[in-house]
Amino acid sequence: MADVVCAVRGGPGSYQTRLAALQLAAGRGVAVHFVSVIDPLAYEPLHEGEQHAIRAEMAWRDLAMARATAARAELDEARFTVAVRVGKLVETVAAYVKEMSAGSILIGSPREAVDATLGDGVEQFAADLRRRAGVPVTIAAPADPGPREVARS
Repeated sequence: MADVVCAVRGGPGSYQTRLAALQLAAGRGVAVHFVSVIDPLAYEPLHEGEQHAIRAEMAWRDLAMARATAARAELDEARFTVAVRVGKLVETVAAYVKEMSAGSILIGSPREAVDATLGDGVEQFAADLRRRAGVPVTIAAPADPGPREVARS
């Protein structure tokens, strides 16, 4: 079995996406490689030092979030790495898959996320990734936690 690449954004659905990736990787006995992609149009006008700081901050965030997700789910056996790349989303994730020699990709479905930019185009995004990377793509839909009590006075 080959490793799994998981593209994350840091939005509201990222916890469920990370959890699904860690469970999948642990179940297969492989590593998951989390990757966040920065859009070059937003990134290029920045000074080199600022660019470095953004990449470092995002990598730290992704590492902390992956550690927290693994700990909460009691997935101590899960192996993972994090990376931050700059580029166009599909091309950059596909290149990272090849760099990691991964056998599959897992992405989250942003349908429930307030800041979703892919909207209902997640299936098209997955198809584009599959074509570009040449590996299967799994979409992890956000879990419905059901009703819950928020606070009592």
